[in-house]
Amino acid sequence: MIELRLLGTLDLKATDGHAVHSILAQPKRLALLAYLALHTDHGARRDSIVALFWPDLDTAHARGALRQSLRFLRRELGDGILNGHSDEAIAFEPGTVWCDVVAFEQACKAGHVTQALQLYRGGFLEGCFVSGGSTELEAWIGSERRRLGHLAGRAAADVVEEAEREGDLPTAVQAARQAIALHPDDEKGLARLIELLDRSGDRAGALNEYERFRRRLLELYNITPSPETHVRVEAIRVRSEPFVPPAVQEPVAAATPARYAVEDIRPSKRRRPVAITMALLAGAIAITGALTAVARRGNDAPTVLAVGPIQDSTGADSAKVTAGLAGLLATNLARLPGLQFVSSARLYEVVGQFRALGDTSVPIARAARQTGATELLEGALYRAPDGTLRLELRRVDLVRGALRGAYSVQGPQPFALVDSATSQLARAFDLRASSLRIADVTTSSLVAHRFYAEGLRLVSQNDPRSAQRLFEAALAEDSTFAMAAYYVAICRMQLGDGHGIRAPLVRAARLADRTPERERRLIRTTLALVAHEPQGLAMAETLAARYPTEPDGHLLVGQARTMAGDFLGAIPYLRRVVDMDSLAFRGGAVRCRACDALFAISDAYQLADSLVAAEHSLRELLRRQGSPMWLQELAVVLERQGRVEEALATFQRVPRTSSALDAGLFRASVAIRAGNFSHADRLLNDIAQGGAEDLRSSAQWLHAISLRYQGRIAEALTVARRMRRVAMETSGQKLPLETSLIAAQALFEMGRPRQAAALFDSLGQLAGDYPDFPARVARHHTWMLTHLVTALAAAGDTARLAALADSMEASGRRSAYGRDPRLHHYARGLLWRARGRLADAERELRAAIYSPNMGYTRTNLELGRVLLERHRPREAIAILAPALRGALDASNLYVTHTELHELLAGAYDAAGETDSAAVHYRWVVNAWRNADAMFHARLDAARRRLAALQSLVSN
Repeated sequence: MIELRLLGTLDLKATDGHAVHSILAQPKRLALLAYLALHTDHGARRDSIVALFWPDLDTAHARGALRQSLRFLRRELGDGILNGHSDEAIAFEPGTVWCDVVAFEQACKAGHVTQALQLYRGGFLEGCFVSGGSTELEAWIGSERRRLGHLAGRAAADVVEEAEREGDLPTAVQAARQAIALHPDDEKGLARLIELLDRSGDRAGALNEYERFRRRLLELYNITPSPETHVRVEAIRVRSEPFVPPAVQEPVAAATPARYAVEDIRPSKRRRPVAITMALLAGAIAITGALTAVARRGNDAPTVLAVGPIQDSTGADSAKVTAGLAGLLATNLARLPGLQFVSSARLYEVVGQFRALGDTSVPIARAARQTGATELLEGALYRAPDGTLRLELRRVDLVRGALRGAYSVQGPQPFALVDSATSQLARAFDLRASSLRIADVTTSSLVAHRFYAEGLRLVSQNDPRSAQRLFEAALAEDSTFAMAAYYVAICRMQLGDGHGIRAPLVRAARLADRTPERERRLIRTTLALVAHEPQGLAMAETLAARYPTEPDGHLLVGQARTMAGDFLGAIPYLRRVVDMDSLAFRGGAVRCRACDALFAISDAYQLADSLVAAEHSLRELLRRQGSPMWLQELAVVLERQGRVEEALATFQRVPRTSSALDAGLFRASVAIRAGNFSHADRLLNDIAQGGAEDLRSSAQWLHAISLRYQGRIAEALTVARRMRRVAMETSGQKLPLETSLIAAQALFEMGRPRQAAALFDSLGQLAGDYPDFPARVARHHTWMLTHLVTALAAAGDTARLAALADSMEASGRRSAYGRDPRLHHYARGLLWRARGRLADAERELRAAIYSPNMGYTRTNLELGRVLLERHRPREAIAILAPALRGALDASNLYVTHTELHELLAGAYDAAGETDSAAVHYRWVVNAWRNADAMFHARLDAARRRLAALQSLVSN
């Protein structure tokens, strides 16, 4: 029997239990399989299937495509599984397929709601984008997703009621959280969750849930919760006692005082306390280590456990023994099924944030509470007379100050202590430890551990260069230390060495089996996103869902959604990171994930062409933590809004030593966008002749763009070829990619599309900048094919376009970068326009748009032309105007602003908005006044129309 999972992470296993990746990699065929699985009782009619999945083909070709897909599915799944019930119906043979959707619905119908919730791992066909399907297919997927989500919400509500009747508050709380996750705008569900948390004694949790809900409503809908909910929450906030009395304290493993304040825990005078730096070293080893345990006893509130430092009482050799011990313990505890922890790294990250604020004596308990922990595990290490080590641990309630448990283990070395302590704590939580050995999931070298722990401390202090050296030293001690390799890659990423991250990240992924689950998921998710693998988003969402109290997963989801093109969908995840790590805003040199998230929010808004929202995010970031980089980005956003004076004044405030962008280059970019080409060219020539080597190359690049905008294509080609020769000499490459691209684009704009096509085709044979990553290679291949089809269409050679579009579709879907799976629509749009089928061309070109202002803006140009040909100038204006707000040397590299202004002038003219039309005609006339001869006819036409419009105004 095959196993098909369509809820949440998509999965398909053959009868032998192996994943069928060949089908999972093809969204349309996977969706077809899903459709058949949900129609297995009576089968699905062939005519319905072809209409849903191949609407653009005639009947004969559509049925041929269906037959080809069925042959493929049968070959991959095996004979006797998928057969035709009749000439017109297709279905699975009975008993050959298990599908989670069917099992979920059966469980709901039978009233087995707990089982149903276990089956519902996420939305139906989530992340499955079916290209070339009908709108009816999209509607069916959407309606099934909503229907199944509603059923899951009902099931969660039923579990809540059942658990309440049985007095099982922890289960009720968990189910209520699931209900809110499924329907985050359900205020009645929120009220139920708040009541349950309050009754459980978790008043802080109730208030946090309300605050999260309030912020969501405010950010997404600009509304606030109802007065009834507000009154309920205020009653909880002002009440001095918990809803229920504290539970009876459990007996502890050793004779210790029953209650005390955690902040008052001190070693005796005979013990030498560990300095805070030593504590950081001891805890930091698990920067991606274990998250908080959720232990439930009767009706007690859920427990959130953090592992604090291990104090040293062993003698002079302490550094060799205690370094990393708390981290090792947290790492091993994370392997216990059913437990989650606030990672030691997160805990000490918060300690570092307090220290950066000047609070150098912050108690570890205060930092633990800041992370959301309700209990703290801490202890001390002693040396016995026989030379062995003894580790004493205490589990302390951070809310009441009560001692929840005490534990003692003895062994010859730290690894044995960690293994024994894990077993004891597992028994305390009624869990199976089953001989979990810490050495199985991390390095067995204490020397490597010390290098690694010190490196993590430096990472938290934002010193990646020094940290990298320590991680490399740890790898030299133990070549199988996966997390050391991972952090070498992270440090290189922070230092801007994009190419240098590949080898250590691939190495870390290869070694990831020797790490606990969270580290393993973090390594592989990071690699998937860097490599642009399509499964990266699903992996990030799983990481965030499994470890919700850590910011890493949410940050990766936000970044992955932005990359995929779900710009506004990324923002709630990024905003959550801002909320979780807000203390870092007030720190100095410490790592600030909240800053990264807020900057990513600005980036997402820019891609969505919401530049005002992007500006607000950057101004919020500058208010919270000033940085030259944020100031520079604000200048860029202001300039793209046309607020030139503000942009220049803002850039002037950026310290020269801190700017990644030269002031002269920035002013030149501003001048080009404004059409002040003489000023731009003077600035760029000055830099090209007297600037630093890297600035000279950038100046020539911008100068070539400026010349293209002016219609001086022959000069632009000369500059491009000169850059290409230099690149060949310095790199040794026969065909340097970037300089060859601008040369090919110049050839295209000179009216030599076949020569441009030949060069684009040659560039497509290269592997790109990341030959080790197949998805990156697919992205490069798709991108070069895009330019090839543009040149071929301009040459009138449309014979190859359909086949090239198919190739682009195949390669594009192998990339997680949201632009790539859409680009085949651009090729098909050009083909339909060439054949005079403008409605089809419009549909395809609209589907090709990734970002209205920062995608492939030549799509905007071609769609604008189609809309004008269809006599819809106002729609053309809405498509063309955003393209002028993109980056000159990125999204706008393959179209000139002069072309966009020319088309906008015609669109405004056709719409009867003569003042706006005159502005754009004037821009064209100014730009092309020294243009090559091939532009003279278009220049004369613009001049005549501008004169006519000015005459109308004067009359």
